[in-house]
Amino acid sequence: MTVVCLYLDGNRLICLADSRITGDERQIFSDNVSKIMILPVVVTRWGNNMQPVVASQLRFGFTYAGSTLLAFSAYAALSSACQTLASTNPKGPPSLEEIAGFLRVVVTKISN
Repeated sequence: MTVVCLYLDGNRLICLADSRITGDERQIFSDNVSKIMILPVVVTRWGNNMQPVVASQLRFGFTYAGSTLLAFSAYAALSSACQTLASTNPKGPPSLEEIAGFLRVVVTKISN
């Protein structure tokens, strides 16, 4: 069973998780696997000279419970996709809610 703890300490967000991976019949595969990863998000837009310009850079925390194969597959797909986002919105980059919605769609597709 995976345990993830997320809490606010002053102005710092702290995330903790166990590091054990098990298989059938509670067979232990490893006690040293990271279940917390950084997911970089880079949004570009077209500049005046038709060259891509970074509009925003964010970092999300990514953690999981359940299938390690599924989680790492989702992380790999999200990591690639989230570093190549483009915005045509002249008002600015996508909102946090829009990016979170995109992440939800990708993870749902991978998990089905």
